[in-house]
Amino acid sequence: MAADVKRQQTLEAGERFKLLWGLYLKHQYVNTKTHPYAFTVASGRPLSIKAYTANRKRAVERIGLQYSKKAGTTPHADRHSYGQALARAKLSPEIIKTAMHHKSLESQATYTEPTEKDIRKAFMAAERALNCTRGSI
Repeated sequence: MAADVKRQQTLEAGERFKLLWGLYLKHQYVNTKTHPYAFTVASGRPLSIKAYTANRKRAVERIGLQYSKKAGTTPHADRHSYGQALARAKLSPEIIKTAMHHKSLESQATYTEPTEKDIRKAFMAAERALNCTRGSI
């Protein structure tokens, strides 16, 4: 049941993001075809990293979240989320290395290692499997 609720919330968040992204592209984004950047200023120039970070911090705090590395709300946290998603999708280390623009396989280790939540989940599954095995002896 909890998994169904989480899945529904994720779908709803994705739908909201898609709507907001469409509005951004329609009303704010200026495509000058001179760069690949998603976030631009009114003239079409890419938003600076400093401006993006400041805007993100304000947005995160506006919705009541803490802006910190530990909370996973900084821009760099997106790299960790991306690496985790690629690892969960069971992509090969070589594909992940390329997707994350790393030069060596070792560079991605910090981005793809299991989270505490993943470790707890694996241990709970192992415990259930062991309990099932004990019950059948």
